[in-house]
Amino acid sequence: MGRLLLIPLGLIVIVALSLAWSGGGGTQRAEFAFINRGDIYTLDLNQMSYMQDFRLTYGIREGLYALEAGTLKTIPAGATRHEVSSDGRLWTFHLRPECKWSNGDPVTAHDYVFSWRRMLEEPGEYTYLFYYIKNAEKYEKSYADSKAIDFNDVGIKALDDLTFQVTLTDPVPYLL
Repeated sequence: MGRLLLIPLGLIVIVALSLAWSGGGGTQRAEFAFINRGDIYTLDLNQMSYMQDFRLTYGIREGLYALEAGTLKTIPAGATRHEVSSDGRLWTFHLRPECKWSNGDPVTAHDYVFSWRRMLEEPGEYTYLFYYIKNAEKYEKSYADSKAIDFNDVGIKALDDLTFQVTLTDPVPYLL
């Protein structure tokens, strides 16, 4: 009978040791938890349409400005500051020099021009939001017809590596 007790007692010791070895058997709280409803369809900014795509994008990309948690006021993100002309049509963004791509390359105003131009050349569901930019809609339609107007006529320019300028057809108070 004594030998029969050794088997369950041995199993209990093995379970206790394995729990101790694995950190007590409990899970520790994660440093970061992210819950997203639904599958991610794309991370291509031009083709995004679903909120779960945008939620993930907010976590891995940064725009010129972001929303402050709690107040939802716009705060500089990829930009350090901006200037607006007195007529509200010319916006100049000054980029943060320390912004880097995941490979370590600096983010420049030319990258913004490339991305915004691509939005007009490979339109997505939200390309119409760019139509407040001078000649953006005209460029998009002419590009689609294989008769693109000169992109220099569109109100999207890199003045230098850290200065991005946007010219609007009319003032847009919600641009930030």
